[in-house]
Amino acid sequence: MRIEGRAEPMATVRLRTPTGTAATVTADGRGHWMAQLPRPEPASLYGLSQTLNGQVVQAWGYVLVLNDGRGFSLRSGTGARRLGEVPVGQLTACDFDRAGGGVVSGRSQPQATISLRMDGRKIGEGRADPDGTFSIPLSGPISPGTHVIKVFGSGIDAEMTVNATPAAPLTDGPFRSTASGVGLRIDWMSPAGGVQSTWIAP
Repeated sequence: MRIEGRAEPMATVRLRTPTGTAATVTADGRGHWMAQLPRPEPASLYGLSQTLNGQVVQAWGYVLVLNDGRGFSLRSGTGARRLGEVPVGQLTACDFDRAGGGVVSGRSQPQATISLRMDGRKIGEGRADPDGTFSIPLSGPISPGTHVIKVFGSGIDAEMTVNATPAAPLTDGPFRSTASGVGLRIDWMSPAGGVQSTWIAP
């Protein structure tokens, strides 16, 4: 599987899994880099950093790569951001923590007003970015169990089913993926030591 991105020109880029270094590559003169990595089953998590002139800069959050080639930026306390092109009208993820705080992410028309409903009840409203990307916090806690989240706005009318049961302890490392028929759940350790869960839409 090929992963590519941008860094400072000629910087050394390192992608590290929770169990060790997966790949180290060098950006070209324009800052473009590319790494060939094993296809994950069903997902892999990477920390990303660059080194230039002896100075190491760590990227904010983690990069999640799925078996189907989709990539996401996972950031503590906010919603997962899909990497690359995302079709208008698509829900991408729902993030939540053990306290029930949640964020719903996706893409609509640029600067659209977005309304969120969970099990028929309004739970949030916000506005998309100029490129149509949105990550909108829920107005109240999401309770444990299975819920249907619906999103309405200009360019989007979509729903996803989420299992918001609090994450079990991460006993085998700082990351766990669980596939189901309605999505993929990622439980991961934030830099502050808490556990955040990211539910990826199919």
